[in-house]
Amino acid sequence: MNLRKTTLIAGICLWTTILAADPVAADTWYVSSGGSDLDPGTITQPFATIQHGIDVAVAGDEVLVLAGFYTGNGNWDLDTQGKAIEVRSLDGAASTTIHGGGTHDGFALAFDEEDSTTIIDGFTITGAVVGCDLLLAAPKLRNMVFQSASTAGVRFDWDYTAGPAAERLVVQDCEFDGNTLGMRSWVPSGEEDCHLRTCTFVNNVTSLQGLVTMYGCTVDGGTVGLATTQYASSQTVVNCGFSGITGTVFATDPEDAAELQVVGSSIHDNPGDIVYGRSIESEYITLTMTDCEMTGNGGGIDLGGNFVTFTMDGCLYTGNGGSIAYDGAFAGSFSCTGSTVADNTGDGLWVSSTNGTIVIGNTIAAFNGGFGIAVPLAGAGYDVHCSDVFGNTGGNYGTIADQTGSNGNISQDPLFCEALAGDYSLDHASPCTDTNSSCGRIGARPAGCGLPLPTTWYVATTGDNTDPGTLAQPFRDIVHGVVTAANGDTVMVLDGVYVEHVAITKPLLLRSLSSDTTACTIEAPAGYRVITVTTASDTVRIDGFELTGGYPTRGDSGGFDVGGGVLAVGTPVVISNCHIHDNVLPANQSQNAGGGVHVREGSYLRLERCKVADNWAPRAGGVCIRHQAGADLYGNVIVRNGANLNAGGLWILPNSVTQAPYVLVGNTVAANSVSINGSGVTFDLLDNLILRNNIIAHNTCPTGQIGLYGTTVDMDCNLVYWDPLYFADGPYDAGDNIHEGPRFCDLAGGDFRLNSESPATPGASQCGLIGALGVGCYPVSGVGDLAGGTPPPAFVLEQAFPNPFNPLTTIRYRLPRSVPVWLTIHDLTGRRVRVLKAGLHEGPGWGEATWRGRDDRGRPMATGIYVYRLQAEEFMETRKVMLLK
Repeated sequence: MNLRKTTLIAGICLWTTILAADPVAADTWYVSSGGSDLDPGTITQPFATIQHGIDVAVAGDEVLVLAGFYTGNGNWDLDTQGKAIEVRSLDGAASTTIHGGGTHDGFALAFDEEDSTTIIDGFTITGAVVGCDLLLAAPKLRNMVFQSASTAGVRFDWDYTAGPAAERLVVQDCEFDGNTLGMRSWVPSGEEDCHLRTCTFVNNVTSLQGLVTMYGCTVDGGTVGLATTQYASSQTVVNCGFSGITGTVFATDPEDAAELQVVGSSIHDNPGDIVYGRSIESEYITLTMTDCEMTGNGGGIDLGGNFVTFTMDGCLYTGNGGSIAYDGAFAGSFSCTGSTVADNTGDGLWVSSTNGTIVIGNTIAAFNGGFGIAVPLAGAGYDVHCSDVFGNTGGNYGTIADQTGSNGNISQDPLFCEALAGDYSLDHASPCTDTNSSCGRIGARPAGCGLPLPTTWYVATTGDNTDPGTLAQPFRDIVHGVVTAANGDTVMVLDGVYVEHVAITKPLLLRSLSSDTTACTIEAPAGYRVITVTTASDTVRIDGFELTGGYPTRGDSGGFDVGGGVLAVGTPVVISNCHIHDNVLPANQSQNAGGGVHVREGSYLRLERCKVADNWAPRAGGVCIRHQAGADLYGNVIVRNGANLNAGGLWILPNSVTQAPYVLVGNTVAANSVSINGSGVTFDLLDNLILRNNIIAHNTCPTGQIGLYGTTVDMDCNLVYWDPLYFADGPYDAGDNIHEGPRFCDLAGGDFRLNSESPATPGASQCGLIGALGVGCYPVSGVGDLAGGTPPPAFVLEQAFPNPFNPLTTIRYRLPRSVPVWLTIHDLTGRRVRVLKAGLHEGPGWGEATWRGRDDRGRPMATGIYVYRLQAEEFMETRKVMLLK
């Protein structure tokens, strides 16, 4: 209960009011390092020592300590004497320090049985033996910082002989930093324990020990995370995080009887073991883990003893250096249900029991370095049911018979969404989803690859159009999948070459399963383009294909043949991650335009991360956007296209002035050509054109790199190079643009990545990366301008692109050698929300990862700024990226 008699009004804006008070009430006592214990303890005449303020206070009073440094007699070994008072700093722990001089405690409370009516709030205690030493005392501690204590930040002991603890100790919003032991709670089992709420432990040798309940705490660094104490320990951990611990996260002494329950917590990136516990004689260990994530740890879980009991449900156990190992000597039990155990160095589950029960159900054990499930001894038998055991290096089952095909067990690829990036949610086509498994969901994560789509239809060159279009029994033709699909469905295409003209008239996603443009090809049959999109009621998305061989001759666009690769009419279309090349339009009609892509009649084009190359048309060899069609182009490479007129790379002509914005960001448009009249890129009658961070260079065109006609342009941070630069009838080039060579790695050979000395690199440009491609080569030593050479031994983390982004952004990085790579996303509080790369070896060379704005559980993140961090051995760098909705 709260026994305070009055409330202090404390705040800078009210300081004058406090000074004017006449006089300060006797139940608020002030302390200042510049005061005197002979003074009356008012705001204008404060005491000098904290202990003197405590000594004169009575129940319900407050001792208010002003900012300062407090040490020496009267300011260490502080004792609240069993009083229901509040000892509080005015300005918080950052400004108010108690120093123990290396031989004293900060607070030392003994035998007076303080409870939560005694409050200690807002101090930094450093240089102490124990920050707060509590013997038969349980005050409330909040907003405290305990630093560099030689014994412990907080020591809470309730002796067996003193009877039950009157009330639990509450420690809230406190920080423990660099102590030998962060906190110890030595309380008889079954009594009120110590509750820690939203506390932080950083680089303590051992962070916690004893009977505790933790809510929302973070433990980072040190040798041990949470340890037991002698005789008895019952520990509960809820929604906490543990990382960077070099020894053992949860450690039990061989002579301790430990009960540990961990719920909803993240145990990740610890170099040591997660759990090590071995009981002897009649002792026991009970470990229960529910809805936890254990990823990227150096060791594993190792439990054993006479009566050891282990229960794990709904947990993710991935990328760890050790197995889940259980060795039960007598009774006890092992149960693992609804969990995912994957990509671990050793066995997934190693379970041995003399007389205890073994149950493994609805669990995925996949891609582990040893066995998936090994059961060397099962004296009371074992029950393995409804589990998917697949792709384990040492074999799926060890020392027991293969369970595949019995009791609902399967051995199929679980189809994780992005396992290499730490996303173990399931593709909606996985055999483990609740809809595809007769046992209900198998594993810890539901389907979570992007937004769930109503139906996915699969196509493979080995399929048959009479089959149901599942992954196991796919269709043969893409066209058949498109015709079968309903609005909003996905047509997923496996690798192969498909000679088809694909006509799409409904909103759907046409996607390559591998997104490998060298392996999944749609080639137009003679006389056709590759894809035609018309009159769909909503957006059509095309992702991850090679689109080639188009040569339309049927005059299906007002008597003309346009769009050799893709034609979109009256439909919004998003084309991403495609290679659109070697499509040609007939030369017999001068109006034939858009050798690679043509969009018209109220359509909208979003072109992302595509390569549009080596296409030809009478007009606009690469991309043509006409007749009130809008467009955004991000991160594309539009190169080596040819035309007679208008533009070699890109031509936008809405036919009348439009207010709609046209946005081009981060594209490389180079080495395109026009034989008669035109520019590399040409813009006609645009009232709102935005050009940012584009390279437009080395286009061989009579009217320059950029043609502007009746167009208002906002142009900044672009590199435009090669004479002539522009042909324009209005103002242009008002921003911070560059007019020097981009220094491609190999212009003649078609390598449009940048030399490290290019003015378009993030290091040389004040605008970050300019163009679609980053650094790909380095100057030869002593030669300067020549590309090639040996890359310098340096790590590089590039700015994410696009930035801001929606729905996804790509993060590129360079590694000088083979190293384990961690790439993680954090919010501005430092909380990790997504693992994109989870410690696997990569390099040397360039790598990349895509973030789709979702957390590790597949949930969409809110609009805002996030931090991404690359860590590879000694290298660590962070950058920021903005997610828009």
